[in-house]
Amino acid sequence: MMRGLFGLYLCWLSAEDLREYRISVWKLLPGIALLAGSSYVGLQHALPGVIAVLLALASRGRLGCGDGAVILLMGLLVGGTHCIFAVMLAIFLICTFLIFRGGDVQTEMLRLPGIPFLTVGYLLSEMLAGTM
Repeated sequence: MMRGLFGLYLCWLSAEDLREYRISVWKLLPGIALLAGSSYVGLQHALPGVIAVLLALASRGRLGCGDGAVILLMGLLVGGTHCIFAVMLAIFLICTFLIFRGGDVQTEMLRLPGIPFLTVGYLLSEMLAGTM
């Protein structure tokens, strides 16, 4: 049940990220409320999100802090291993999108909303794991 609710929550965040290219801090609060029913609260499950937030801070905005915060929530809600698999699927989807998009990626500043790719990666990982 919690995983399905988190999937719906990610879809809601994806709509915001597609429209605004950012995630409002206030929209992270329902995800934090979902943590009350989680059994994965622990540092080892938060590690993928902590690394993503540190990368976002080090990249000076090229990777969004909102993306890192959502990865942190995902790790705490579904477990670190499942979170890493979903992030790997999201990275694969982003690379595939960039290959088929065309254009010169190196010379132009590219803004991609990360949460929709993360949502698809999460949903695919849930289907592959058979938990949804």
